[in-house]
Amino acid sequence: MNAARVPLDLPRRVMRRALAVAAVTLVAALGLGLARTDADIDGEVRAAMSLAAVMSRLAQAGELSDAQLIAVLSAREHEVPLRHLSLALRDGAGRLLVGRLQEPSGSRVVEWMTGLHRRWRPGSTIEPVTGSCRARARRRGR
Repeated sequence: MNAARVPLDLPRRVMRRALAVAAVTLVAALGLGLARTDADIDGEVRAAMSLAAVMSRLAQAGELSDAQLIAVLSAREHEVPLRHLSLALRDGAGRLLVGRLQEPSGSRVVEWMTGLHRRWRPGSTIEPVTGSCRARARRRGR
């Protein structure tokens, strides 16, 4: 009778241990997922606040002199970076006054992967938004 019981007991033990491993894995995955979600939400909130600060500064641009505006926007570069956006201010000749030129990462693998991604999804090119300061020039001419 003992020989007949051993083969039936072994699958139960294996399944119980597999169930325990599956339960621990599920709990770990849920915990890590929640922690990652919390970190992602915090990052998005910081980026949204940074974008709101930039928009506030740009809304007040008409009240500032050119030098003050450049100083205010240059100081922003040391704050929380914008996500999905980059801010660049150029003069009439096209010289960069505020912002950074896109620099290569220094890694051939990363550059190759970036190039591959741009060929695979060509819609992700940089689309500049420009504006003129004619209103400022008219107001100062009065």
